[in-house]
Amino acid sequence: MSFIRTVLWIGLILLWPAAAPAHPPLRVVASFTILADMVRQVGGDAVTVNSLVGPDGDAHVYEPAPMDAQALLAADLCVINGLGFEGWIERLVKASGFKGQVVTLSEGISPLSMIGRGQDGQGDPTGRADPHAWHDVANVRIYVARITEALARLSPEQAATFRAHAARYDGQLAELDRWVRAQMETIPVARRTVITSHDAFGYFARAYGVTFLAPMGVSTEAEPSAQEMAQLIGQARREGV
Repeated sequence: MSFIRTVLWIGLILLWPAAAPAHPPLRVVASFTILADMVRQVGGDAVTVNSLVGPDGDAHVYEPAPMDAQALLAADLCVINGLGFEGWIERLVKASGFKGQVVTLSEGISPLSMIGRGQDGQGDPTGRADPHAWHDVANVRIYVARITEALARLSPEQAATFRAHAARYDGQLAELDRWVRAQMETIPVARRTVITSHDAFGYFARAYGVTFLAPMGVSTEAEPSAQEMAQLIGQARREGV
């Protein structure tokens, strides 16, 4: 009888449905990889994150694919930068039928204007905001706080875990900010000029005292003219960049 009972118990165990996870991972879609990494730092194993623009993509000129709409429709949360960085995101959200929450991480940040930037001194004639706010670590800390609260709203049971992860991450960011400032102090002010292809580092320049010269403006959509390139070369020669 004991053998029969053992067999019956084994059969019942095998047929017993597996317990569902206490908290299924939250499904998050981020517009590009930097934001996706921030979400993973806060969410840990409690989130699965899909980045729409991959590590080799350009969010300025990205063209969403049908699979992006499918990923967004299945998500609990969509995380974007804002300030016009993802010009395609509103169309994608509408086309996908996504009904979840869209969190704009740059909300509450004082944006830099593109007016007065650029080699001709005119900057962006439309007066658009510079969207690259995450290049100032202080702004990243604001992004992380917004991510934390968004995840906590979606899963209050895990809010304490999210906030613990965020506190650890915030400490790392504070240390990074101090490190960058210390490194900059080792460079004479007159030598803190950098030529780069794309005028994306305004927030870094303001926060850390660096001058960036770039032939392309805030977006990568337009090619610099020969005149703009000549002006940049002339300025670099005059200033000994």
